[in-house]
Amino acid sequence: MSVKTVSQIRIEFTRKADVKNSHFFVDDAPLGVFTTLPPHHNRRIEQPTASMSALGYLFYPLLFVLLAVTGPVLFGAFAIASPFVFSAAAFLTPIVLVISHILKHRQPYKVPPYKRAEANDSRSPCPGLNVLANHNILPHNGKDISQERLNTALKVYNLGPDVRALLVNLLWKKLNLQKNQGFALSQLSETHNSIEHDASLTREDLDIGNNVVLNHDLYKRFIKSSSNGKQITIEDFIQYKKQRQSESRDQNPKFTFGANQLVGASSEAIIVSSVFGSTLGGLPVEVAKSVFREERIPEGWIRPLLPITFAQLAAPMAWVAARTYFY
Repeated sequence: MSVKTVSQIRIEFTRKADVKNSHFFVDDAPLGVFTTLPPHHNRRIEQPTASMSALGYLFYPLLFVLLAVTGPVLFGAFAIASPFVFSAAAFLTPIVLVISHILKHRQPYKVPPYKRAEANDSRSPCPGLNVLANHNILPHNGKDISQERLNTALKVYNLGPDVRALLVNLLWKKLNLQKNQGFALSQLSETHNSIEHDASLTREDLDIGNNVVLNHDLYKRFIKSSSNGKQITIEDFIQYKKQRQSESRDQNPKFTFGANQLVGASSEAIIVSSVFGSTLGGLPVEVAKSVFREERIPEGWIRPLLPITFAQLAAPMAWVAARTYFY
């Protein structure tokens, strides 16, 4: 048997300081036989290296976001398994621990007590605004609401300043109000085909019914639109919206549903999911019952952690609009 040079020997380290205890596996030795060689000052000891593909540079940052949500235990396990992640763990672990702690220990948002609307109270076609009035975040009678009061009330939903500004300015413009004037919730029914629109989730069209009061048949169908009985997903929203548009088109001779109405209808699904569920995950059925039927903030509701901005809403809204209207 020919003798191989030292360069042909694979080195297997035991990570001990004494080189005499290092083991060298000889390729031509019988299986399981190890030969110990003496140390030599000229012998080059090759250290193990770690390499990462270009795909890894995209994969790992995304994985860190997932790990921040799932918790530090999974993060630690993955850090040990990957040399690249292990090298970054010292910097990222404290951040992950803080985020995980915040997500785990967030408390339900405290809101004023709920009181159902009475006969003389003003209410709108929008359940989200009615909810705020029923909790006296907006005036409980739903009247004489100023720009400042509405802007402050929308902060409860943690809508970002850009979203709040658009909603407030749009409403005042459509109602032809001066900045120092207030409005009543019932006036939203006057914004037909601008803010209020046909083919609502739970209201009838203005020209064939009551566009302010909850229609219980539509509400029940909306709840049953959940494909799994637990969550009204974004896809469930889309399919139900398609049904409502088809019905309104057949039943309402004045049915109108152009670009403005499409934007409004798409924003409703995404905003209500973002506020009371999750932007892409949809709306829990029990939460939908509280918001749409009782018009109250659900028990144990946890306010969105970060402000909801157009940067967050734009892409999901475009997706819902495209799926609802074009295919």
